[in-house]
Amino acid sequence: MPVTGRHGPRNRRRPMPHGCPRSHMDDDKARAIEADIHRRREELALTLEALQQQAAPDRLAADVAVRALREGGALLDRASGALRRNPVAGVLIFAGIAALLLGPKGDAKRAQHSADGPPPEV
Repeated sequence: MPVTGRHGPRNRRRPMPHGCPRSHMDDDKARAIEADIHRRREELALTLEALQQQAAPDRLAADVAVRALREGGALLDRASGALRRNPVAGVLIFAGIAALLLGPKGDAKRAQHSADGPPPEV
């Protein structure tokens, strides 16, 4: 039954009763949407798998090791060239590094006492 308004009768779209056949075009559209969803899910799964492989700890460690060998070799070559050109500077640098690493034990005690206040009188 058409609904009558101010401007005359108008047709309202009513929902299709349960069990009424859908049009062939609706079925094709639904299949296309489902196929698109399926394709996108597969692409997403492949992307996630690739990201997981790239972010795996063993893969990251291997990448760092390869990079360190590649770039560390060049750094080592430059350092050895500098040592050959100026061996005295190299000896001083290594002595400084050794002093920092091994440092006298008295310095550590003095640093600790200065942080705590004056050393106790004996």
